[in-house]
Amino acid sequence: MKTKGQLFFITVIFFFISCQESEEDKLFPVKKNIHFTEMNVAKELGTVVSIKSINGYIAVIERNTETQAQLIDKKTKESYLFGQTGEGPGRFLQSSCIISLGADSVGIYDSNKFKVFGCNTDSIIKLKSNYLPEVLIEKVPSFPTTIDRLNDKEYVALGLTGGLKRFIRLNKNGEIISAEGTLPVKEQEQISDMVHAFAYWGRLATNTTENKVAICTNYAGIIQIYDCKSEKAELVKEHNLFFADYAEQNGNFAVTPHTRWGYLSMDSNGKYIFALYSGLYQMGNHNEQGAFLKSNRIHVFDWNGNPVCQLIADSKITMLCVDSQNIYGYNNETGDILVASMEDSGLK
Repeated sequence: MKTKGQLFFITVIFFFISCQESEEDKLFPVKKNIHFTEMNVAKELGTVVSIKSINGYIAVIERNTETQAQLIDKKTKESYLFGQTGEGPGRFLQSSCIISLGADSVGIYDSNKFKVFGCNTDSIIKLKSNYLPEVLIEKVPSFPTTIDRLNDKEYVALGLTGGLKRFIRLNKNGEIISAEGTLPVKEQEQISDMVHAFAYWGRLATNTTENKVAICTNYAGIIQIYDCKSEKAELVKEHNLFFADYAEQNGNFAVTPHTRWGYLSMDSNGKYIFALYSGLYQMGNHNEQGAFLKSNRIHVFDWNGNPVCQLIADSKITMLCVDSQNIYGYNNETGDILVASMEDSGLK
């Protein structure tokens, strides 16, 4: 039987542990609520792999049989399917990510053909699924998974790079200018460089006005911001909530009981960076299958890397994109695009 003194000590310890702030709470003491509503688009979406705001439209890469992309008018909700699937010129085999090219253009990277395509929004609306885009980059290095425009002369690409670098800078022809950023040091020497690089694979967002790149990590709670004005990128700020925990089996990445998901998606409206954060373990008992791949917590930073606030949404999403007015989220369970106004959060 425990004495009163022992019970008091246990109570105090329990209270102390329960009151401890998480690293996430320390990073974001300011929390704000946002409300999502369905966008009610005209055409049903397939399996969405990328979403981005392009002027008055939402551009979506999805997995349909005949087309691989969709342009959605933000006001009318009308949808325009484009991006024919096929081997021929102007057709896609595996569209992977959307690239911001400007007010009236959508860029798409095909990770099977290793090409970057440019698509004119007016032509998409006019020709719909018959529209064939032009090739902007004939051949990019074979490892990038995500590409975006840094400025009028450069792209940045994120993927399984050699030399344990975080990202590469490409010229307009797709040629490598430089490899930038350094991955965390490997703690297990038997792990190959490529598996280590995959553990710190993630997403990126760019600021074309300031020539900056933000990178978030999928299997770690790390976000980095780089200034790319000079020939060599300079790390502006890094926030690290946790490192990746992983193993290697038969030359491939393998999860462990301690593998967690960090950031699921990232975008910027030029003023702020919005990063969808999970923080959940991949293995173990969750209330629902795949719970670690969706979240209602959005970390907001400015482009100097300062934490602004954490947005708490009333719906969980798997990816997001933003413009100056709204946050758009994709719900993979319902196949819906959701929208939330930034006005209430004070981020407009």
